[in-house]
Amino acid sequence: MVQTASQLRWCTKPHCTTCGNREARARLKAIAFDAGFALANQLSELTPSEIVKLPNWDDCIRLAFFEIPLPGPQEKVLTSWLHNLHNDVQFADVVLFYIIRSLPFRESIGKDWIEKCVSLAIDTKNESLIESVLWTLGAKAKNYPAFLELAGQLTLSPTVVKALAACETGTV
Repeated sequence: MVQTASQLRWCTKPHCTTCGNREARARLKAIAFDAGFALANQLSELTPSEIVKLPNWDDCIRLAFFEIPLPGPQEKVLTSWLHNLHNDVQFADVVLFYIIRSLPFRESIGKDWIEKCVSLAIDTKNESLIESVLWTLGAKAKNYPAFLELAGQLTLSPTVVKALAACETGTV
């Protein structure tokens, strides 16, 4: 579907107010006809390293993931991706910021994603991932002192400074 969307120049921008992603969402709905189980199976079979090679992968996985309405299949996808994540920082960043933050079951699989992303942020010092972790953790960032110390060292990054300040004031 991602390759077709790219070839046919379908819009995959989430929340597009111009076209509403009609073509891409129609294709995804056709795959997800069974409450999302078939789509979840297909997404689970793709590894993050395979996904990031696709055009517009970040927007497409966001569109696809939210066509899966049930928590069980969503967790299946997230568990599969987490086990195959390795050091795909950009993929981890997108999933954490756009998917994990918005799910009501953040305490289960989300907790595992957060732990992995904190570790990955510390190892790679990737500013975008650090910012996403801060926005995701909010006031709970205080439970990760090594991570907070790293974030505090990035005073030249206005986005990290803003996210850090929001965590400290509890406005996240």
